Amino acid sequence: MPERTSPILDRPETFDYDDIAPDARFLRANPDVRYFSDRNSDLHDLDFSRQNRPYARSITLSIAAPIYTSQGISAESMEDVLPLAARFYPGYQETIYGAEGVIISKRTYAPMGSNEDRSVLWQLECQAEGDRLLQIAVEIDWGEPLEQRMVDGLLVAQSLPGQARGVHEQQNAESTRVFGAADGQPDRVSFPDESRAHLLYHVLVAGQVDLPLILTVSEVGEQMAWNGFLAQRDIDRAFNLTQNVWQRITQRGRLWTPDPAFNRAADQAKQTAARQLIRLRGGDAPADGLLASVPALVEAFDLYEPARSRSLLEHLRRLAEKGNGQLPPAFAPFYVESRSDTAPALARSSRAYLTSLAAHLRRQPHGFSLAEHYPAVRLCAEVLIRARRELDEQPAALADFAAALQAAAQLARHSDDGVNEARWEGEAEFVIGDWEAGTGDWEERLPSLQSPLPSPQWTDQSLRLARAWSDDWGWWALVDLPVGEGGVTLVWDGETLHVARTSGPSGKAETTAPLAVEFAGPVQRHSRLLVLGAGEDDFDLRFRGDGGWVFRPQFLDF
Repeated sequence: MPERTSPILDRPETFDYDDIAPDARFLRANPDVRYFSDRNSDLHDLDFSRQNRPYARSITLSIAAPIYTSQGISAESMEDVLPLAARFYPGYQETIYGAEGVIISKRTYAPMGSNEDRSVLWQLECQAEGDRLLQIAVEIDWGEPLEQRMVDGLLVAQSLPGQARGVHEQQNAESTRVFGAADGQPDRVSFPDESRAHLLYHVLVAGQVDLPLILTVSEVGEQMAWNGFLAQRDIDRAFNLTQNVWQRITQRGRLWTPDPAFNRAADQAKQTAARQLIRLRGGDAPADGLLASVPALVEAFDLYEPARSRSLLEHLRRLAEKGNGQLPPAFAPFYVESRSDTAPALARSSRAYLTSLAAHLRRQPHGFSLAEHYPAVRLCAEVLIRARRELDEQPAALADFAAALQAAAQLARHSDDGVNEARWEGEAEFVIGDWEAGTGDWEERLPSLQSPLPSPQWTDQSLRLARAWSDDWGWWALVDLPVGEGGVTLVWDGETLHVARTSGPSGKAETTAPLAVEFAGPVQRHSRLLVLGAGEDDFDLRFRGDGGWVFRPQFLDF
């Protein structure tokens, strides 16, 4: 495990195998599937997000090395292949195994970057001195009775399958799972009962051999699961796509400060946000299904992938319009009704939508159409005002009410709707004043619309940075903050704020947004700012700009 005081952000966390508790679990996820891995890189509790239901209880892959005897390969005498260490990367986990003359890397991850990511992938990379035979025993517990059958060397497990149709006799079903190797078939298959399956593979290793294993799922039928399996068969392509996505997550909007622990926490917050986004039929949503979780996700995605923020906000807009301003507390299928049950729940849900929308507009206004959301804003604000009497003597609900209407008033101002701006602000001030008269401490109770760490925000066409950024640290850098289709890199070296545009992941620089910066200090513009020496193997962080300018920062306690 890297030291917490180390400033190196791209180094994997590495643990000795025996230092990890047997019951420790680690979340792996993409927007379609979520599961937990253990120290063996095995799977536990796989959920398919679109249905919000489990698809597998556990899948374990055990490795052994059969011993050669005078009669040939022994089916009973096995050499232990022992787990040695586990390494954790943002996009995957791997467990390292070893035996005499043999090293095996067992990698697991939820793929990202394709249109067929309803999958879990394992990649076993085996290296041996001379020829060695390895045995991989796969034990699957689906957690429920399923109809199981083998098709062309692959295991198909379905719940309530329909009639077989077509040349390949494929079946629609309530749920479908397809599991197997990308190349090759198991040597032995057994079904101890309707909820379990055992598959045995043998791999002859001469130098280096890879064994990819794939699980794909579908809620509409066998064909979709097969499509997913075929799309993931090129395991190297799937891994590279996944790594590219995670590289964008970690590199865009990366914050550097003198405090390595703070930098790591900021980096991990982005990774957590990526794992907490799921794809439902109606659109993107937080993994817990709660509307109250949207603001934190929007704040995180605004730093590196504003399109995800807008997808979340679009989902909320559609819900608001469908409910005529009455937002539910949770997204379907987490919540079956279309309206909030109580006025406090309505205030909490409305606050989640309206404050997220207002904050996103401040942080990422480029290319964002408030006009598309404003009818839903009006609906939510009017429903809230009608429900205010039901919130009396409920401090938390009144705080949600005031914060929601303050955000609605900000949105009205941006929409040139002065009448509703004044009316909604007046309603919020009335609640604040009424409560303040009775308690005298409203300001401590009213949720702030600002982040504890002020994010860069746009005012008209200017990027505004709070002076606190430079007062709290002797230097800092924010790399490739998204701005439209491009981005901007900001470096404060303790004396001057250095600013340059970046091309962003699309390769297109934002040409319409001027680099006007509001900052209480000198500003130097560059054609580009390079980040050098940030890799794990040659870490020597420095920033280079025009005219030979180079800044090599110092870190605390390092």
